[in-house]
Amino acid sequence: FFITTKCNSKCKHCFYWKEVDNPRNAHSIEDIEKLSKSLKEQLDLLGITGGEPFIRKDLVEIVRLFVQNNRVKRIHIATNGLLPDLTVRKTQEMLTILGQKTRLTMQFSIDGFEEKHDEVRGMKGSFQKTCETVKKLNEIQDKRLAVSVATVVHRGNFSQMKKFKDFINHELGVPMKVNVLRKVESVKGV
Repeated sequence: FFITTKCNSKCKHCFYWKEVDNPRNAHSIEDIEKLSKSLKEQLDLLGITGGEPFIRKDLVEIVRLFVQNNRVKRIHIATNGLLPDLTVRKTQEMLTILGQKTRLTMQFSIDGFEEKHDEVRGMKGSFQKTCETVKKLNEIQDKRLAVSVATVVHRGNFSQMKKFKDFINHELGVPMKVNVLRKVESVKGV
């Protein structure tokens, strides 16, 4: 569920870049509530993405709607992790509204070590901020919360993957999932 078109990153491989920051594509909280109420059955999984979901001020309210109206079993949020304190605060708020059986999974995009990641994401310092966010969330002791990293593998970072996976697993202490970059003619340098 794309809840926002706003994004604070400039990823070279973004397939969604033409829609980013386009207010025409924004869903109001009223529209989201109507959608949630129209889905009359329990949801096994609600995947939340965007742009950057944590930019949306009412993210916790969106989660609350689906917890109340759809008894969702797992909420999965894909994020770039560039807002460490905000992400931790909103994650803690979401955990307070989840039932004991509802899981919250957070997946962070990290595409290689610092130089490569910052280049791919188009923002200097993004690697450090995302790693900080992952580490802070790992400090939350709640069995309903699971944190992982998703990596887009491409020719620019392929040779680093063994060392990088070790870093993600041992230094950040989370599992790593891999996405393979599909061929896109307009992507340069990736």
